[in-house]
Amino acid sequence: MIAIDQYAYINRLAHVPAAQKALLAVCALLIVTITRDIAIACWTIAVMSVLIVGMARIPVSVYSKLLITPLGFSVTGVIAIVLSFSTAPAMPVDVIWYHSIGNFNIFLLESDVKRAITILFTASGAITSLYFLILTTPVYELSQLLQKLHVPAILIELIELTYRFIFLFLSCAQQLYTAQQARLGYTGIKVSFRSLSSLIVAMLQSLLVRNEQLTLAMHARTIDCFIVPIAFCEHKQWNKQMAWILGLYGSSIIGIMWLQGGL
Repeated sequence: MIAIDQYAYINRLAHVPAAQKALLAVCALLIVTITRDIAIACWTIAVMSVLIVGMARIPVSVYSKLLITPLGFSVTGVIAIVLSFSTAPAMPVDVIWYHSIGNFNIFLLESDVKRAITILFTASGAITSLYFLILTTPVYELSQLLQKLHVPAILIELIELTYRFIFLFLSCAQQLYTAQQARLGYTGIKVSFRSLSSLIVAMLQSLLVRNEQLTLAMHARTIDCFIVPIAFCEHKQWNKQMAWILGLYGSSIIGIMWLQGGL
């Protein structure tokens, strides 16, 4: 999470207006989720990966590590979709694999496998689209964009507050975990569970204290909302290269749909 925030500020696309990057990411996300087409999802993954690694210069190692966690959840969900269970003696017509344990049958249906593959590629395309926006755009610029779109101020402040406390949460957890390790707090299973419970309690208490301190500091300065640094309020020129990429991506999607007979 900390790596995401760092690269959002130092990537090669940081000079591109947030509106352009958000438009490309949201359009790609909507196209992938609405069409649910494997070819379109694969093309979106390829385009977003090239933009993230090739243009924004996010290291491949960082990008691949960031993909592991959401893809792990996707694979877990796909396994639940693919596997079917039954106690009936007769198997469905489109079964492609089955295994019997007494009267209990575990089997795979061709239709379920196709649906699971489609969901996996759709989720991957959506994830890469969101990563393109997250890895190339600071949260303060997104806040400015949301304000221009007339999103309620309370919602924007909740987003900023949640984003801020994610880093406080990670920092606090790392410090407490290091302190516990120095005191041999994870030498056995019983000791590890005790240390983990203490870690969670101490972390929540620390976050509540920091939240109260932040609230008091804002009230003392008569501040009723988060202040966006001036550097993120500067107007950025519309980037022609990103506009071309957006146009080419849209035309390529139309071309893929036309080749598949979807238009």
